[in-house]
Amino acid sequence: MEISQNSNDNINHVDRDKDNIDKVTTLTTDATATPVISSESNEQESSVNNENNSENLVNSTNSSNNNSNSNNNSDDDDKVKYLKNLSILNSINVKDREYQKIKSNILQETASLRNEDLLLNDLLKERNLLVQEFNKFEAILKDIKNDIHHVCMIVEVDGIIKERNSEKNKIQKHINQLHEVASPIKDSLEELRKSVRLPPLPTIEQENNLKQTEYLNQRLNEEIETISKKQQQANSKRRKSSNS
Repeated sequence: MEISQNSNDNINHVDRDKDNIDKVTTLTTDATATPVISSESNEQESSVNNENNSENLVNSTNSSNNNSNSNNNSDDDDKVKYLKNLSILNSINVKDREYQKIKSNILQETASLRNEDLLLNDLLKERNLLVQEFNKFEAILKDIKNDIHHVCMIVEVDGIIKERNSEKNKIQKHINQLHEVASPIKDSLEELRKSVRLPPLPTIEQENNLKQTEYLNQRLNEEIETISKKQQQANSKRRKSSNS
């Protein structure tokens, strides 16, 4: 808009210069076209007028040239400013496109990072659940192993019990066999002792009960001695602790 206004001003100045030149030429032609008066005063006046008109023409021409030069200089400055603004706008467009591209990449990468965080959190939650479930199954497996161990021990003990029962039955069978052998011998022995008036022998059951009673008494005495020793040791520890 500024450039168009300056160009219009230049055109107006040129038109005014043309009008001034036309006026001067008209005046000069009119002066030459008038009839010559014989008096010297008229000639002097016409020459003075011609000189004044020529001076006015020169002055107007110089002023128009100065105006045109100033307008041309202002037009050049405006063009330089306009080109500079165009260059700045072009740089702004280039930088803006570059910035928008980088910003778009940043937003995309940020969205990708957010998605990765969500996925990672979900995976961590799933892992924690799996670990908890694994710990539960591990505890169950330990219980099963313990149960299996206990079952094995029970089976082993059952086997031992079975063996001991078998051994017990063998011993009892052997005892019965010995009783069968010893019974007629003892009967004949008792008859012989009775014939010579000797007292009868105690039965095997009586002797067995006597031995069992002696064994139980011995075990009882041993337990009493063990308990008394433990009490004495506890009393000695209490005395030492109280003294310290």
